[in-house]
Amino acid sequence: MLERCLVILLMVVSGSSFHGNITQRCFQDTIRFLEDLNKDEPSPYAVLMYDAFGKMGSDFTGGNMNRLGSLSECLSADAGDFKGQYCQVVLKQGKMEYIVGLCVPSTCKDGEVEVLVIIDIFQYKGTSLIAPVPSVLLPNDTQGIYKAQCLENMATPDASAIVCLLICLILAALPLSATLYVAVLKWKSPKSEDSSPAPHGDFDENHYGTFQLNNVHLRLANSCSHEDESSKASDITNQERRSQGVREKSFFDHFMATISLQNTAAAVLSAQTTGRSYSTLNGIRVLSLLWIISGHTIQIWSMINLDNSNRWKNSVTRNPLNILTIGGPAYLAVDTFLLIGGLLSVQSLLTLIKNSKGKGIFWIVVKYVLNRYKRIQPLHLYTVCLCVGLLPVMQKGSFWNFAEMQTENCKRRWWTNLLLINNFFESSEICIPWSWYLAVDMQLYILTPVLLFVFQRSHAAYFDYYYVMPHARCAPYVVGILLGVFMKEKKEHLLRTERQAAAGWVSTFILLALLIAVPYFLNDVPSYPSASHSIYQGLHRALWAAAVAWIVLACEEGYGGFVQSFLSLCFWRPLSNISFACYMVHPLIIIGYSMIQETGLQYTAWNLLYLFIGHSFLTVMSAFLLTLLVEKPFLYLKSCT
Repeated sequence: MLERCLVILLMVVSGSSFHGNITQRCFQDTIRFLEDLNKDEPSPYAVLMYDAFGKMGSDFTGGNMNRLGSLSECLSADAGDFKGQYCQVVLKQGKMEYIVGLCVPSTCKDGEVEVLVIIDIFQYKGTSLIAPVPSVLLPNDTQGIYKAQCLENMATPDASAIVCLLICLILAALPLSATLYVAVLKWKSPKSEDSSPAPHGDFDENHYGTFQLNNVHLRLANSCSHEDESSKASDITNQERRSQGVREKSFFDHFMATISLQNTAAAVLSAQTTGRSYSTLNGIRVLSLLWIISGHTIQIWSMINLDNSNRWKNSVTRNPLNILTIGGPAYLAVDTFLLIGGLLSVQSLLTLIKNSKGKGIFWIVVKYVLNRYKRIQPLHLYTVCLCVGLLPVMQKGSFWNFAEMQTENCKRRWWTNLLLINNFFESSEICIPWSWYLAVDMQLYILTPVLLFVFQRSHAAYFDYYYVMPHARCAPYVVGILLGVFMKEKKEHLLRTERQAAAGWVSTFILLALLIAVPYFLNDVPSYPSASHSIYQGLHRALWAAAVAWIVLACEEGYGGFVQSFLSLCFWRPLSNISFACYMVHPLIIIGYSMIQETGLQYTAWNLLYLFIGHSFLTVMSAFLLTLLVEKPFLYLKSCT
C-alpha cells in the first residue's frame, strides 16, 4: 500500500501518468479515504464508500458479470472536505468486458480515476477492491482498463437543455391556455350558437395517425376559413350577430379554438369511421405497435441492465413463446408499418392528382412532400427536444451513461433529424435511434411519385449498412403502393368465391407462421456464405408485406370473417389515433426507466410481461398528452391559414 502511494506521489510531483495527471487534491483525498478505511475503527463515511464499491455476485455464468455497487450509498458519504462520487470502470479480462462501480472522492476526475485503477490503489487490508474474476470462472486473470466515467454529483443542465425544456414547456402550455380561453368564452357566451371550438378541419390521410374521415364538429367545418361562399350573406350574418350582442370571432379566437383540447380531444377519442376508410388498418397498426414496444422493452433492457443475459438468450432460443421478444420476428412489425405507409401515401398522391384542377405535376409533388414533412416533423423534433432537455434533469442511476449518450448524440446530430437523413449515420451516433424509421419512410414517400409513374407506364454493421437503409426497406413500401393503386382503381372485386378466399387465408397464415418461425432455425449467422440465410434475408420483408396486404384486401372485399370483425373493433381507432406519438415516446420511457435503476434487472417471463404492460400503459398516457398538446395543434393550424 505504501509503495503504491509513493508511486502516485512521484507521478503527481513529476507530472507524469498513464493517461493524465493526478491533481494533488485528488491524491490527498484518496489517501485520506484509504487511511480512514484501513483504521482499526474505520470512519463512517469510509465504510459507506467501501460498501458502495461493486462486488462480484453469483450467477456469473448466467450473465451476471457487472459489479455495479450502490450509487445512492456512495453519494450519501460525506467526509467534510469531500463527498462520495460514483464512477464506473469498464474492465477487460481476456475476451470478457464487465463494469465495476467505484466510490471515490468527489475531487477526482474521470482520467484520474482511470490512473488510480491502473495502479490498483483501492485496497482494504491488502485485498484489492477491484479484484479480477477468479480463474475458475475466467481462466485469464489479467485485467485491462477500457475507460472510466464518473457521475457528476451536482450536474446542471447546459444551455441547450434549458432552451429545449423551455420550448417543450411553451409548446405544451399553448394548448392548455387555449383550452382555458375557449372555456371562458363559452362560459361568458352560453347562448351563442357558434361558441363551440373550431373543428379539426380537413387534412390529408396519414399513415401514422387517424384517418380524418369522421364528421365531428362538422357544422363548424369552415370556421377557420377566410373565404366565404357569399360575402353578402356573410355581411348580413355579421350584422345580425352584432344586433343580437353576440361577440364576433377574431382570428385569435379561431386560432385558440383550433388548438384547444376541446377540439383535439374530440378527434383523438373519436371511434367513428366512414366507408372510405380501411377500418382493419386501425387494428393492424395498434397490434404492430404493441409488438414493437415489447421488442424494444427486452432489447433495451438486455443492452443496458440485464443481469442474466446468457440465461435470457438461452430461454429465447429454446422457447417459441418468446416470439414477442426475439429480435428477428419483432422487426417484421416495422415492415407492416411500411406496407401501410405505401398504401396510404399512394392513395394520398392519387387524390391530390385527381383534385389538382389542372395544376402542374411539379407543384402537386411539392405539396405532397411538404404535407408529409409538416405532418411528422413537429412531434419528431419535439421528441428530440425532450431527449435533450428532459433526460439530463431526471434522476440518475447506475445506467445513466446510456441516456447521456442519447442526449449527446442529439446535441451533435439534431440537424440530421431535421433533414430526415439520420438513417445514413452509424447507429451509435443517431439522435433518438428509433427515428431511423421516419427517415426511411420519408425517403420512400418522396420516391412514391416516381414509382407511381413507372407503375402507370409500365447487426451493428447489419443495422448501420442494411437495416436502416431505404433500399433494404423499400419492398414492403412498394407492396403497399401496389395495393393502394389496385384498391383505388379497381372496377370490381378480386375475390369472387368463398373457396378463393379460404385458399388465400390458409396460404397467408402458413406464410406468416413460416416467416416468424424461420429465424429460430437461422438464429446463428455462419461465417461462410449461406443460401438459406440469403434467401430469407432477401425475401422475408416482401413476403410479410404481401401476406398483410392480403389480409387488408380480403377484409375490404368482405371476406375477412372474424379477423375483419376483430381488427375493425371501435376501440382500436382511438389507440390508432395516437400511434405515431406512441412510437416516438415509448423508447424514451424505457430508457428513462432503465437509467434510474441502481442494480441489474432479472430476466423472467413474468418480469418481462410486467415491464411490457407498465411501459405500454405509460406510453399510451404520454402519447395521448403529446398528441393533444403537440401533434394535433400543429396539424390543425393549417385550417386557420
